[in-house]
Amino acid sequence: RHVGRQGVNKTRTPKLYFTAEGNGTLLSTETRVHATDAATRRAFRRYWLLVRAGSGLIRRDILSAVRTVGRDVATTRGAGQ
Repeated sequence: RHVGRQGVNKTRTPKLYFTAEGNGTLLSTETRVHATDAATRRAFRRYWLLVRAGSGLIRRDILSAVRTVGRDVATTRGAGQ
């Protein structure tokens, strides 16, 4: 554990949120990072500037794939009724 230790980024496990919305479901993701001191925060900010776009693309691709599978399942279930 790194409680109270400087020079550490604490990252929460990425979370998926499902929210009923109209006739469907809204799926969103969230990852939180907490830097334990100012120097670590600055270093993470530089790192994040480099990886942010790629991380966002990957996240959008995953959400899109989940949407496709969800629609396929809904269509299959609807056809069987």
